[in-house]
Amino acid sequence: MNKKKSVSGIFFSMFLRTVVIILAIVIVAMSVVLVKQKLNRKNTDQAGDSEVDESILTEEDGQDVLLGSPEDNAGGEEGGAVQQNTSFDKKIVVLNGTETKGLAGHWRDTLASYGYQNLDAKNYYSRLEQTKVLAAEDGVGTDLLQYFPNADYQVGTLTSDETDASVDGVDIFVIIGTSDDVLSQQ
Repeated sequence: MNKKKSVSGIFFSMFLRTVVIILAIVIVAMSVVLVKQKLNRKNTDQAGDSEVDESILTEEDGQDVLLGSPEDNAGGEEGGAVQQNTSFDKKIVVLNGTETKGLAGHWRDTLASYGYQNLDAKNYYSRLEQTKVLAAEDGVGTDLLQYFPNADYQVGTLTSDETDASVDGVDIFVIIGTSDDVLSQQ
């Protein structure tokens, strides 16, 4: 026997088939979008990993200078916690203690590229062989020693008779000596 379908039965049957087809298309489209996002994220992560220069992350001996060592922990914190001693927010004046023109500006720009922001470059009236990091407070500016590994570190300040820089409010003076004269060594 042949059953005749009513108009409403045919409509309902077609409606269900259409809904199933639309749902299948939506599922496939969402899958494609998710796969593309995953691939883009993976490519971005891989590109970021390949651009990192590992030598800027730690020193050769594996000691992270920015974190320091437990001996550098001026806060006396218990449990091996190490105080992070950075100078990114300090006022730093880079002084040229050599005869090479533009050296203080070069080092100011170099430090700016590492994230230091409150920088100025001026001249020091005497000539130095060894670079000197002169900090207003003990422990401040020790993170700068990673860029000047042979520098002397001292606590103190300068007078206006020693430099053409304004000495008021300066937290750290970096006086570049011939040991870090990278412009004449090129």
